[in-house]
Amino acid sequence: MKRLLMYLSLLAIVFVVPALAENNTLIKVHVDKAVAIPGNVLAPGDYIFRMTDPARTVVSISSADSKTVYGFVPVFSTDRNSAKGSEIRETAHDATGLARIDSWFFPGEKSGFRFIYSQSDIRKADTIAKRLKSDGTSSGM
Repeated sequence: MKRLLMYLSLLAIVFVVPALAENNTLIKVHVDKAVAIPGNVLAPGDYIFRMTDPARTVVSISSADSKTVYGFVPVFSTDRNSAKGSEIRETAHDATGLARIDSWFFPGEKSGFRFIYSQSDIRKADTIAKRLKSDGTSSGM
C-alpha cells in the first residue's frame, strides 16, 4: 500500500509541475488603448506574452488566439517594490500620444521583465502611431 501511494505521489508531481511551470511562462494581457512594444504597436485588445526560452530572455507577443505574432522581443530582468498592482507598466506618452510598455510582471510577483527600446524601435512605433491617427483606424499591424 505504501509503495502504491508513493507511485501515485510521483505521478501527481510529474503532471502538476509542468502545469505550474506553464503558468509562469505566459501572461494574458489586455490593453485599453494602443501601446508600443519594441518594433511594433499593439491595438486595444487582448494579447499573450509567452517566454520562449528557458533562460527567460525572449518573449513572444501574440494575439489572444495565438494566430498573429507581433514580435519576439528581448527582455531584461527588473524588480518592483510590491507584488501587488498592475502586471503592465507603461512609460509616459510621447509626442504622438503613444505610450510604451516599459515592463511587465507575472501576477503576484515582484520580479518581472522590461523592454529596451532602440531609437529605431521608437521611430517605427511613432510612424505606426502617426499612420493610425491619420487613418482613423484602430490597428495597422
